[in-house]
Order: sequence, then C-alpha cells, then structure tokens
Amino acid sequence: MQVLRTKLSRPTTLNPVIMQRANLFNHLQQYRHKALLFIHAAAGYGKTMLMCQLSDQSLYQGKQIHWLTLDVDDNDPIRLFQYLWLSLLGLEQLSSVPEGQINKHNILELLDQIAPSGQQHVLLIDELDVLENSDCLNMIWWLYQYLPSNINLIIASRIKPEWNFSKEILQGRLYLADERLLSVKSEEIPELIEFLSQQNFENVALSSDQVQLLIEKTEGWITGIQLTNLYLKKDHDANSIIQNLSGIHNQIVDYLSEQVFLQLPEEMQFFLMQISVLRKVNLGLIQEVTAHSQASPFLDTIKHRGLFMQAVDEQRQWYRIHHLFRDFLENRFKLFDIDKFKQAHSKAAYWYKKQHFLMEAIYHAQQADNQELALDLLVTVSRELILEGRIYSLLELVKQLPEHILIKHLNLLYDVIWSLLLTRQNQQANYFVKLWDSLEESPNLILKEDQLGIAPLIALLEDDLAQAYVLAQQNLEKLTESAYFSRGPLIGICALYQICMGKISEARKLVIQTRAAYVQGCNLYGLVFTDCIDATCERLMGNLSLAEEKFNQIGKSADYIKLGIEHSNHAVINAITSSLKADLYYEMNKIELAELALQDFNGGDQLVIPDMVIIGYVLQLRLAHLREDVVFEQTCLTQSQIKTNDWSLPRLAKTVQMVNEYQYGLEQADVTYTLESDKDNLQLSKTAKQMNITNLLIGDDLLIYRRLIFNGEIEKAIDGLLFEAQLIIVYPLRQLRIQLLQTIAHYQLAQYTVAYEYLEKALSMLMSTQAVRIILDEHPLIWEILGQFNQYLNKKKRQSVAPLFAYIQYLFTLSPSTQKESIVLHTKLSERDSELLSKREIQILEKVSDGSTDAEISEYVFLSVNTVKWHLRNIYNKLQVRSRLEAVKDAKKRGLIH
Repeated sequence: MQVLRTKLSRPTTLNPVIMQRANLFNHLQQYRHKALLFIHAAAGYGKTMLMCQLSDQSLYQGKQIHWLTLDVDDNDPIRLFQYLWLSLLGLEQLSSVPEGQINKHNILELLDQIAPSGQQHVLLIDELDVLENSDCLNMIWWLYQYLPSNINLIIASRIKPEWNFSKEILQGRLYLADERLLSVKSEEIPELIEFLSQQNFENVALSSDQVQLLIEKTEGWITGIQLTNLYLKKDHDANSIIQNLSGIHNQIVDYLSEQVFLQLPEEMQFFLMQISVLRKVNLGLIQEVTAHSQASPFLDTIKHRGLFMQAVDEQRQWYRIHHLFRDFLENRFKLFDIDKFKQAHSKAAYWYKKQHFLMEAIYHAQQADNQELALDLLVTVSRELILEGRIYSLLELVKQLPEHILIKHLNLLYDVIWSLLLTRQNQQANYFVKLWDSLEESPNLILKEDQLGIAPLIALLEDDLAQAYVLAQQNLEKLTESAYFSRGPLIGICALYQICMGKISEARKLVIQTRAAYVQGCNLYGLVFTDCIDATCERLMGNLSLAEEKFNQIGKSADYIKLGIEHSNHAVINAITSSLKADLYYEMNKIELAELALQDFNGGDQLVIPDMVIIGYVLQLRLAHLREDVVFEQTCLTQSQIKTNDWSLPRLAKTVQMVNEYQYGLEQADVTYTLESDKDNLQLSKTAKQMNITNLLIGDDLLIYRRLIFNGEIEKAIDGLLFEAQLIIVYPLRQLRIQLLQTIAHYQLAQYTVAYEYLEKALSMLMSTQAVRIILDEHPLIWEILGQFNQYLNKKKRQSVAPLFAYIQYLFTLSPSTQKESIVLHTKLSERDSELLSKREIQILEKVSDGSTDAEISEYVFLSVNTVKWHLRNIYNKLQVRSRLEAVKDAKKRGLIH
C-alpha cells in the first residue's frame, strides 16, 4: 500500500494565527483522563484547529502524539487498519494483513504493541464523518473499547455515529464536545479581539460591543466570524457590516455551498430547503411542510450529520437551524422555485393555525403572500396581543395591510386605534378614529363597549386626568360587568384620580376592582400597570419596604402564572415598571438598583400614564447629576423636549427643566424670572390646586417655595407651605417634604425653635420610611440645620431623643462630602470652593472663553439665561474676579480650562 504521509501528521495548511481559547481548554482539562473525547460539530466550528491545540498541549505534557486524518478511501477496512497501525506504531512497523475481514483480534493485537510502554499516548483521528462503511466504524469503536490505560483517543467528526454514547458518558469513559461548547462565548471577547487584530487588519479595530454583536450574529460560529473579517478588510464600516450580517453574503454562501450543501444528495438538499422556511421545526411540522415519506429518518440524519441543527428544548422535540445556514437555504429555495417556496410557507401557516400558534401562522401566511389567511389570523389574535402587552408586534403586522382591507374589519381597526394610543402615536390614532367615524357601518358600533374606553384614554394621554375621570365615570355606567377590556382602564383612571385627591381608601378599593377586571379579562398589560399603582400607593403611605416587595412580585405572583406569562412578556413588564420602581429605589438610596431598573425605561414609549414618563426622565436627570455626567444631562433635557413636542405633553419638559435648574441652584437666581415662570403656581387658591402623581412622589410643585425662601420672600413661602400642608394630609412623605421646607424657612428667619419643631416631626416620620433621598436631595443648608439641631438635642439630654440623635448621625454618614463642607455657612463659599469650579461651571466658562453670549450658552447647556448669569456670578466669586475676561484669564492660569 502506498502511504500518504500527510495523513499521519497535523495539517500544515492551517492559519498560523490561532485564537487562544483559555476558557475552552480549562473546561476540557477536567476531561483529559477520559478514554475518548469526541468532538462533534458542523463545518467551520474549528474542530481541526482545536485538535491541533490539544495535541500541542499533550506534547507539552510529555505525551506521545499520533495523528490520523481520514479520507473516503479509508472506507476499506484493511486500508484503515493499516493506517491505524502506522499511526500508532510508525512506518517501519507496517504489518501485512491477512486476507479477510478485520476483527477485534486484529485491533487487540495492535493495542498490545503499545500497552507495555509506560509512556502516555494520545491518538487524534480527524474527519471521522467520511467513514460510511459499518465495518470501518466498528473498528474505531473496538479501538476505543479496548484502549489500554496509557492511551487517550480524540476524535473529530461532523457526523455522530450510531454508537452507544449515552451509556459511555454515564460510565465516565467518554466526553462529547458539541457546537454549544465550541461556539465562541461573550467571555472570550478579549481573546477574539486579539485574534481578529492579527488577521492582516489595516486601520480596523473592533470594540468590545462590536465583537459582542458579531458573536450574537454568528452564534459563535468561528468560520462565520472569520468570513466577516474578510468583509471588514474590504469595507471598514464595521457597524454596518456586523449589523446586517446574514447567510446570503457571498463568502458565507460560497463556504456553506462548497463545504456543506453540495456534498449532500439532491433529495437531502431539497428537503433542507423546504424546512428552511421554518424558524423552529418538529417532526409533525416537517411532515406537513415536506410531505416526505422519510421525514423522520431524514430529520435524524440532519441531527447526526452536523447540519447546523440544534435542539431548543430539553425533550428534544423542537429544533432550530443556525440562522446563517437557514438564511442560505431559504434564499437558495427562493431562487430555485419561488412557487414551492410559498407553498411551503402556506402549509406551515395552516399547520400552525391548527395548533393555535397564531403568531407563527401569521408570519408564514405573510411569507406565502396569502393576505386572506393573514388577515383572518390577525383579526383572531389582535386582542390577545394587546392583552399580553405585545402591542408593537400587532402594529408591525398591521403595517403590511392595505388601508382598504383594514377598514373592512372594524374590530381589528379598533384594536389598532387602541394600540396606537397605548404607544402614544396619537396623530395616527386620531386619523384612524376619523376613518372609523366616516364608515357607514360605524353608527352600529358607536356604542359598542370597547369604544367607550377611547375618549377617557385620550384625555389621560393628553394629561387631563380630571376630564379622563369624568369621562370614565360616565362610560362606566354604560358598560356591562363583563366588559373587562374597557372596565379595567376606566376604573384604573378613577383610582388615579382618587389618589391625586388624597382619597387613598377609595383609591385602594378601585385598584382592587381594576385588578379583578384585568385578571378576569386575561389582560397582562393592564395588570402590570395596576400592580405598579398598587405598589406606589404603599410608597405614598411611607411603606417603602412593602412597596419594594410588591414591585418585585410583579410578573411572578399566582395571577401572572395563571395568565401564562412567557419570556417575551418580561420585557413588557420591565418597561412598564421601570420608572416607578427605579424611583422607589432612588428614594431608598439604592442607586445601583435604580439605574438597573431604569435601563428598561426606553424613553417611556409604553407608559400610558404621563406621570410614569415624567418621573422616568426626572430620575434619569438626577442619576446623571449624581454621576456628574454633564453630557447625559443634556441628552436627557433634549429627549424630554422632543417627547414633549411629539406627545403634546408640556408638563414633561417643564418639570425636567425645573428639577434641572434646582439642581444647579436656581433658588438664588433672579426673582423676576421666578415670578414670571411660576405665576400660575403662585396663585394659592384651594380651588385651583390640582395634584398629580409626580407632585405626590417627588414634590416638584414644592420647588417654588424653595425658590421663594432663597429669594427673600420667606413669609410668602411659609403661607404657601401651610396651605400645602392642609391640602392633602394623608401622605406622610409629602408632609415630610413640606416640613423640611418649613424648617428651612423658619431657620432663615432665625426662628430656630419653630424650625427645630418642624425638623423633629420630619425626622421622626422619616426614620420609619427609608426615604433618605428626601434629605440627601434637599438644599445644602439642611446639613447646617441638622448640625445645629444635633447640638440642640444634645443639650436636652432626654432619653426619648436618643433614637433621633442616632438617626442624625446615620444621615451624616450618607451625606456627600460637598454637603458636609457646606454645613458651616450655606451662603458663603468655603476655601476649597473658591479655588475649584464645578463641572457645570467649567463647561459654562469654556463657552465664555469661546466668545459665546449668555443666550448662546443658555441654548448649549439647556439652562435659562438667568441661571447662566447666576452661574457666572458664582464663578466670579470663586475666582475673585469681576469680569468675563478676568474669569477666563484666571481659569486658564489655574489650568481649569484650555
């Protein structure tokens, strides 16, 4: 026999640069003592590369390496046996094999030649998938079965032979490494960046985020990653290339075509193209789509031949094809026969409809261009999508329907209107409402129960809670008890109104009724909103721990389980709970949890209640201020203004701007500006005061009194605060905010006894609530007052004040250093402050240095002109200068600006 020496050594054509995969090797180390490591994966998962690295590692450990790469000619048992002999014993010991079959005795004879040696051996067999001869496969199995203890076997194959893997794995002799193990993982990003940077890159460097996206797009398929690398060499727009990566890119198509598809029989090729229309497959669905008599054995063949098929459930009933391979197959199917492509989708649609998987049925109906079926399914599923909170899914599906078809299905049109309102697409919603009213059939539907929810919802979205309440009450009288879809939102609006009126007992009863309506109506979306309001009621009453517990139960309680909550619902739940839950964490000074919860805010697009949106933006601003992230502050201000315009929600931008200016000391700005901007708020009329949830939670309406205090109108502030204290007395945290302002006001008037009385009430209430941010976010003067009050308590020497005294010490441990430094005198700058500027002041001074006017600076930093002037006065005081020119000159000298 002529011996091909290349079969007996490692491939020499491999790329000299190999990705170092420490995590993978550390995982495989625990299996190094197994008799067999079987590497089973589809083409391009780096099986041969991994074997080369394993062989290097074995050599380093002092083991003797034997290598055999198989080819189709090795389906001859005698030839295969001779190569095994040569691989293990060397060329000089080539043995003649007697005529006849190779049996176990021959394998044992071969292994006996090595057994006496005390050295450890590793035999690596690559490309086992080329063996189709059962006798040859049996030889490899016998080889494994009778391996002496000083030999380990490593085999790589695209095909998983019909061996008894389960038994061997249970006995601990065999370890199976599959595609899931070989896929590149997120934790390997640094190694992958290094590997890609060595691939002849010129001026291309991928960031961690880009590499993470690349791993997701390729599902960790190393060849897919390397082929993407080739695109990057030609076009350096990495973001675009990675984002749009699919299985129809030329080089991916060429690889999959040559290395996988064209190596299969034509019948298998067509079978794969047929099932490529399916995003998930199981045997029943495959039989329906392909009508193939051998569907079951074909599916088994695909699973065992390494054709990018992976199980998606533990029972191994459902599978999916790697999306790049599926893209490749589906595109090939379209080009091969577009009619058969549509027929396959159509069959899938009817199968899914029969199984009541309506969303999948709609997808396949649309792919089959079967508008009649798609519309029929969409009408059936539209209400269900709203109830589950999958509103954007519904709107995306409806986009593909022509308007003349949509208006023929009024129930679907109504669901579309409702969905548009819930996602604040008011203009489009109003267009469809007018379309609805123009239809001849509409008079018959004008009093339908569902439609009675629209007007109150529009009023709520327009931030007119009082009008929404009136409409909700009127329409509730027209609704039957079983009209759960509309009753839930209307009762919920009534509950919100009662909360804002301070009628918490009535509100709680309505929340219970709202919840019952949503549970009975299987409305997951509405249930989440209701539970958010329920938890917020606890917060308003000062029960922050209970509120936190209730927020954490949303999506987990028995009612949610009963509704059949799925993984896709969690995104909706997180989005709805984001702002109120995050603000609760913020109030409790759990900043990391607040930031985590707010990650799902997404600009408030799914938040129907305006206050939930406003609180989210205010909290974003406050967190940015804590991080001293000036750029994100400006982004937040810009986005709030954009949303205000898009959603016609003036209170959003006004509140965010007000909070922003307070954070930068607008209390000490010009009184003229205060009086002009808050003229309406200064009308302290009991009939004009209308509370909202934002007022109750963060006290934004009380900022005017803080401004009055620090602009010298303290008596007016005290009168206003007395009115506020009597307006709604049921909510402890609001009373607490008012008492702190009363403390500051009377302290400013040197009425220390009265100030301390208010402060003692506030602290006594605060101790049981965990709402520490109320103190931490108050004006820095509060720390001076706390210090003086601490001494006042010390002098009293009463046993009853011991808890209060300890609590004050605790508060001082939480106060930022800048607040501690302001304890002595809040109106005078400390020595340190006179030398250093804040980030905001540096930002303003840099614009001054550029020659910007006050108006231009105001536009750039999103502050009023008067606030900019106030900042400039502070800068002059700190730098001890008298003009803009002197300030710039001195700041440059100190190195504060460039």
